[in-house]
This record gives sequence, structure tokens and C-alpha cells, in this order.
Amino acid sequence: MALKTFVKISDVSNLSDARYCAGMLVNYMGFNIDSSSSKAINVDAFTAISSWLAGVDFVGEFISDDATQIIETAKAYDIQIVETIHPQIVAQLKNDGLSVILKISNDSVPELLSADNLASDYIHVYSNDFDAELDLGQLGKLNEICPVLLGYGITPDNIIELVDSGKISGIAMAGGDEIKPGYKDYDELADILEPLEIED
Repeated sequence: MALKTFVKISDVSNLSDARYCAGMLVNYMGFNIDSSSSKAINVDAFTAISSWLAGVDFVGEFISDDATQIIETAKAYDIQIVETIHPQIVAQLKNDGLSVILKISNDSVPELLSADNLASDYIHVYSNDFDAELDLGQLGKLNEICPVLLGYGITPDNIIELVDSGKISGIAMAGGDEIKPGYKDYDELADILEPLEIED
């Protein structure tokens, strides 16, 4: 089994999400490890979760604009991929050998299209409005410059059409809280991931 497109899961905070998504063969699994965030998980919690997993790459997710701190934290967690919302620090992170995902609002896509150089490995485009209109034309232009991971506007009804459009390089979805330890409702993730399954 494999998935039809590249998939990143963000904000993983529990083993239930992690094992389900690893079992679905997602590519990237993101963890909030930014010490400036109240939702960050510490290195012990990260190790306890990641030690159960295989075949997936881990992403450290940050909101801080302190590149030095991000680099030090990534080393402490033994993570080689980071996600930042600050385009001005991408080059510094890359120069330290990290792979970088730049997370931007859909409103910022036109600005990036006119940027001189996009040094990130992926661009994760999100929207605070889940019902925001998808401009596949602009996303496609951005995807020609740097691979786009679409993080909004995805539904069970349009997921295959989006993937087949050639305008994006993958999708990004968020994990969630457990209902109680060891118990999780996977319906929202499953509704998107299961249509993407293909037979080997």
C-alpha cells in the first residue's frame, strides 16, 4: 500500500495519531517543538512517540523567528527537517544543513510568486478560513517554483481532483487531541487519506 501523493501531518502530539498516520504511510510527521509555544512537546515526549515509528520523516514545527534557537532545538531532538513561518530565516536554516518547509498564508502566495529566490524545500500553504477559495492557477504557478503542500480547502469530495490537477505536490493535514489516552476518532483523517491509498 502507498499514498497517491505526498502527505505531511502537522501538530502531532500523541501516539495514537502518530501510529495511525505512520501506518497510512504518510511522508512527513510534524511536531510542535518550539519552546515559545504553549503547545510544544518536550524532547522526552517526542522520543517516546517517535521511537514507535518507522518509515516516516519527522518535522520540527516552529513559530519563533530565532534561527539559532531553531537550529539548536532541531539538534537536541535529532530532527533534520524544520517548518518555519518566517521566510527571512530560511536561508540560514538551509545553510546549517536543515531541510526547510516554509509555511505561508494563502494570502501571501502572490507575494511569493514575485520573490527573487525561494530557498525552501517545500511551501506549506494554509488558510485560517477553511472555506477560503482555492486559486489553483496561482498555486500551480508557485508549485512550478517550489513544491506546494496544500493545507486548506481539502475535502473527501475534491481530494482526488486536487491531487490529479498537477497544481500541487502534496497535502498537509493536522493531527488532533485524543478523546482519552489511547482512544482517537480518526474519521477526519481517514476521509482524506483512505481515498489516496493505492495498491503496490
